[in-house]
Amino acid sequence: MSVITDGPGLRPAARSDGWTRTTRGLADACGLALMIFILATIALGELPLPVQRGAVLLLGAAAILFSTPTLPATWRSGRAGRLADRALTLAFLTAILAAMVYVFIDWFEMFSYRMGFPLPEDVMVFCATLIVTLEITRRACGMGMALLVVGFMGFVWAGPWLPGVLHHSSVRLEVALEEMFGQGGILGSSLGLMASMIYVFVLYGAVLRASGAGDSIIRLAGRATRRVPGGPAQAAVVASMGFGSLSGSGPANVLATGSFTIPFMIRAGYRPAFAGAVEACASTIGQITPPVMGIVAFLMADITGIPYVTIVIASILPCLLFYASISLRVLFAARAGGMEAADARAAAELPPVDRGDVIQGLTVAASAGSIVALLASGYSPAYACLAGIAVIFLGGIWHAPMRMGPRVVMRVLIEAARDGLGLLAMCAAVGIILAVVNMTGIGLAFSKLVLAVGGDDLFMALLATMAASLVLGTGLPTTPAYLLLAFTVVPALTQLGLSVITAHLFIFYFGIMSAITPPVALSAFSAASISRVHPMRQAMAAVRLGATGFIIPFLMVYHPGVLIVDQAPLTILSSTLACLVAVTALAAADQGWLIRRLHPGWRLLLAAAAFGLILPEPLSTVAAVAALALVMTVQIVLARRERATRPAVLAAE
Repeated sequence: MSVITDGPGLRPAARSDGWTRTTRGLADACGLALMIFILATIALGELPLPVQRGAVLLLGAAAILFSTPTLPATWRSGRAGRLADRALTLAFLTAILAAMVYVFIDWFEMFSYRMGFPLPEDVMVFCATLIVTLEITRRACGMGMALLVVGFMGFVWAGPWLPGVLHHSSVRLEVALEEMFGQGGILGSSLGLMASMIYVFVLYGAVLRASGAGDSIIRLAGRATRRVPGGPAQAAVVASMGFGSLSGSGPANVLATGSFTIPFMIRAGYRPAFAGAVEACASTIGQITPPVMGIVAFLMADITGIPYVTIVIASILPCLLFYASISLRVLFAARAGGMEAADARAAAELPPVDRGDVIQGLTVAASAGSIVALLASGYSPAYACLAGIAVIFLGGIWHAPMRMGPRVVMRVLIEAARDGLGLLAMCAAVGIILAVVNMTGIGLAFSKLVLAVGGDDLFMALLATMAASLVLGTGLPTTPAYLLLAFTVVPALTQLGLSVITAHLFIFYFGIMSAITPPVALSAFSAASISRVHPMRQAMAAVRLGATGFIIPFLMVYHPGVLIVDQAPLTILSSTLACLVAVTALAAADQGWLIRRLHPGWRLLLAAAAFGLILPEPLSTVAAVAALALVMTVQIVLARRERATRPAVLAAE
């Protein structure tokens, strides 16, 4: 399995010459070595942290440098350009190799006795590592992310001349470089999480794909929803929720399940933009679906100290509300568009569920169940995930199509390494940003800024936090987005009186929603590559379909009963009913259908009623309920009148 690419995002390159074939093999070898190293240290025990994380950075950086060119394709068209590209790649490889070997040899002295007073050789290592980290970030994640990191680095030295809350004291150059390099920066906790946890779950997703279990999830979802209005789209929602919870990457989930679901919806008669939006939003739901929640559930437990089981319980109802909102929008869209015949034709196309699908589905269920059981028993997420992978392999004992021999296992390890390279570069880059946050106090300044914008108005402060979360989460996958927001945005929310779990879930949801929010909507753009819709148009369609996802975090704040934890049963019930009614009203207002077609005036009234239920004020709640009752009554009366007059019309015809 090759990881050779031709630009940001680790896309396969089309060109194949001697250099390409050599670097392809070297990239595969580095990826394989990276996965073997991570699995070995999880099973046998980690090395000292600088050595452990340095080895992961070295192998990951080498795989990225071997698999992506330095210069754009137009610059490499001539012999001089190709030679320059190869020379730069070798220079970056030499720099990171020399820097990490230096760390492996001298890590104890560096991090025990020379902190704050680095030697000139240490500073050279810091600079080399920072430069290579920026380069692999540019190659794997694009220029935008690299420039964001450069902007944060520039803030360290510009701070003394900046006004207001952005002002901070000057930092010595060598100290700043040391902080951005060390265990609070590149070699810090974000890269450590990549080495100890995240890559194992990336491997889990690769094993699911290779075993065929992912395809079975899609087929089972299709058969389960074939009689529901909007069946093809409903199948996409269910399949992507299940697969996305385990995959840990919204864009990867879109590409894995969307390659089947999007063409299936388009063949059934759904507009390409709508089909892509369904898949992008469903993959977003997958990242917030218990028990795995795209790996973030474990990170949240580690950062907050809240038990993993508590986080999962608190996430159940918000996830179901988001799912209900997408499912209802699909149902109303199918009804409004008269898609009954198309849905029936699509259901007839579905292959029958055979014994193999059932076995694979049960194996996946047993695998996910073993992960949850081991986590509840106190095992680490990495060990629990390895047990889940073992269950998938055991499934191959009695079901031959799931069986994986040594060659397949090697290919899966290389595939998993490739899938995680972008995340690895991102985590190293996020380490630099977190170091800047700690050095400059910008996190505290940001909290002051949010509180200044909101003042005593919680709603305005939440709006400011929402905007900041969407901006900071732009272009970031699930895990790095959450890590960045947890250290920069959460302090502002806790100062407003929100509980720790509410604050973390609030920023987590908006960090996730940035995956479908322009200008950098990773999940929506991934869907656009399959639906053949303009990426920005696809992103706007996804924002419209997933609009309720922007409301659910506010529901968690103003209706804490939906979080279940530490809430009375009556509060849970009343909050859930209010939120479900609000979600239904928003879906109906957006699609223009409830029991029958809605005129624009009724749609506006439903939207107003939904927002009235978000803020639990007695007057707004009573007005919202009255408006909903009025719309429902009118819809029922008109629907009965249509049914009563239809026979007479048919007889006259």
